[in-house]
Amino acid sequence: MNVKKFGILLLCGMLVFTVAMCGCTQKTTTEEVKPTTTNPTTGDETKPKTKPQILTLGAYKDLKGFEGKSLVFDTLLKYNDDFSPKPNIIESWEVLDDKKTYILHIKKGIKFHNGKEANADVVKFSIEYWAPYRYCRYMKYLDSMEKVDNYTLKVKFKESYSPFLLELPRIYLTLPETVDDKGNIKEWIGTGPFILKEYQKDQKAILVRNDNYWNKEKMPKIEEVIWKVIPDENARIMALKSGEVDAIGVTEHYLSIPAQRIPELQKTPGIKVMIADKGTIETYSFNYKKGPLTDVRVRKAIAYAIDREGLCRDLFSNIPKPTGHLLLPEFIHGPKNVEPYTYNPEKAKQLLAEAGYKDTDGDGILDKDGKPLKLVLLTGDRQMERDTAVYMQNNLKNIGIDVEIKSLEDKARKQLAKKGEFDICRCHPWVAPPVRYLKWRCTDNGYDNYGCKFGVNEDVKELIDKIYTAKSDEDLEKYWNELWKIEYDFCPAMGLYVRPRAFAFKDNIEGFRFDADVGYIDLSNVVIK
Repeated sequence: MNVKKFGILLLCGMLVFTVAMCGCTQKTTTEEVKPTTTNPTTGDETKPKTKPQILTLGAYKDLKGFEGKSLVFDTLLKYNDDFSPKPNIIESWEVLDDKKTYILHIKKGIKFHNGKEANADVVKFSIEYWAPYRYCRYMKYLDSMEKVDNYTLKVKFKESYSPFLLELPRIYLTLPETVDDKGNIKEWIGTGPFILKEYQKDQKAILVRNDNYWNKEKMPKIEEVIWKVIPDENARIMALKSGEVDAIGVTEHYLSIPAQRIPELQKTPGIKVMIADKGTIETYSFNYKKGPLTDVRVRKAIAYAIDREGLCRDLFSNIPKPTGHLLLPEFIHGPKNVEPYTYNPEKAKQLLAEAGYKDTDGDGILDKDGKPLKLVLLTGDRQMERDTAVYMQNNLKNIGIDVEIKSLEDKARKQLAKKGEFDICRCHPWVAPPVRYLKWRCTDNGYDNYGCKFGVNEDVKELIDKIYTAKSDEDLEKYWNELWKIEYDFCPAMGLYVRPRAFAFKDNIEGFRFDADVGYIDLSNVVIK
């Protein structure tokens, strides 16, 4: 055989070999996508690999806020959708003696991440320890707390104490040795669905599933959570779009995705957006202690001057819903007996005229005693806050009020708010159930991080005591109605719109849900497809 013929035969042989190998490769690929395959060595069937259940969350802040705590720690009770209490660590209870006595029954078989058991001693400690740090008032009225057995507590109050069960969803179950004497958790050892594995302050945290979690109905499918801190809201959106994170908005108890960007995300391929039905109300506090807003007519004029519907439509594509309430009336003990402030610029002008304001020099700004009606509006530096402030500024200019906007980062804003250096200040909203707000922001009329508090007069302070010690639900409703009437008549603040929480996430993820408690992150049904 000459060299030429040999070369041709060799080439043909190589082609046959190559085709044969390609056929083998193709066959192997086809077999791998079947539901099951057979191990050629053992003969056992094996299932195909599933998507790793590792969820990366883009977060505005560090893990160690109360949202992050909800992944590691359980609370004694939880809230139903109407904010009535429902069982959790405490599985049942009895209310006796006109709400003077509560018998708490603790679920058996609950263990901490270190193997220690949750029992009556730990629950008793948690109730006593967390009260001042979670804005609960029951310790003031407490008479005794007795351990009946390892899983039962008897709690007695000096007089009727109605909100006790509504406060227990605020209380974390923690071991005494894991906390300090200032409300800080030293060791993150809880009973919750995830265990803290790694932590880098203000950067990242890694949590792994607690495979011994006591609540089998809520056992997560997610095996690992990466909490990645990205403070800038636009950078978080870019991180989601690029695939750096799997979801945003989940780690905050408020709307942390700018409403202006939500339509864009809804149109982005590969991304889903969920928007809650309810939310907290964007609220602005008035400085009723000094300056022009000591006159209630000026405060009410401002509340009537804001075009809430136009604001939601023009700025936010109607994702927030307009409201002039301080709390949604449908919530338990909400303001059902009062009317919200609505857009009425003519009424606003009338109130300002009654307060003695006129435009004496024709410059479009009202004045009184030679002083123009100029106000300082203090707000945050996030996009929604800045845009809302500009819209308010324009609305108020239309009725003759000149507004200077101070849009500051959080620390600087809080410093000015605590000093009272504002006329209008973006305020922390009322929360549901509103009894949680009373101890925090209604017992006095001082300044705090969010402006003027809501303890506007002695009547409010008396009503707070009546609310806490009401013997019947009828009395409780009556006292709440009286409190709301005082607040709305005094007008210490105004609501603008409901800010529903929103989650944005990759479209291969399912199972996110909104909890009634906006600070609770529920990943129990989340799965990555």
